[in-house]
Amino acid sequence: MRKYVKFTGDFKQLIPDGWKFHKLFARNYRSYSKTSDGKEYGETFWIWQHLGGYVEYEDWFSLSWIIFDLVQSGEYKEGKWHQWYRFTINRESQKVSKYIDPIFELKEDEISDFYNKNRQLTLSDTEINFIKDLFNKKLVEIVEDKRKIK
Repeated sequence: MRKYVKFTGDFKQLIPDGWKFHKLFARNYRSYSKTSDGKEYGETFWIWQHLGGYVEYEDWFSLSWIIFDLVQSGEYKEGKWHQWYRFTINRESQKVSKYIDPIFELKEDEISDFYNKNRQLTLSDTEINFIKDLFNKKLVEIVEDKRKIK
C-alpha cells in the first residue's frame, strides 16, 4: 500500500509560521518550504499545495512517510548513534533496518548493489523535533495514497 504525509493544516497559516512560499514553473505549482533549524540552509521540509498537501523531507520524495512514521511511532530511538539516529531503508520493500556501513560491512563487489537497493538516513534531534512538532500541532498525518497524479 502506498502512503504519503498529508498536510492537514491551513495553508494561510504557513507563512506567518516561517514557511517560505514558492510559485514554481508555468503550471502554477504552489509549495512551501521550511528548514528544521529555521536557518537559510538546512534540512528542508516541503509542502506541495497543488498535490493536495503532499509533504516531503529533503530528497526522500515518496519515502518521506517512512521517516515521519519512524518519528511518530518512536522507533527512531532504536537507531541512536552518538547524537544522531541512523537507518537503512530499502527502496523497494520500504523496510527500515539498522544502519549498515557498506564500506566496513560489505564486500567490495556488493557495495554498488547495496546503494541501488537502499538509502541511508541520518536524523538529528532537530529534524526529529520538527516532525514531532508537526504531529503535535495536528498539521500532518500519514495517509493511504489514493491520489491520481498526472
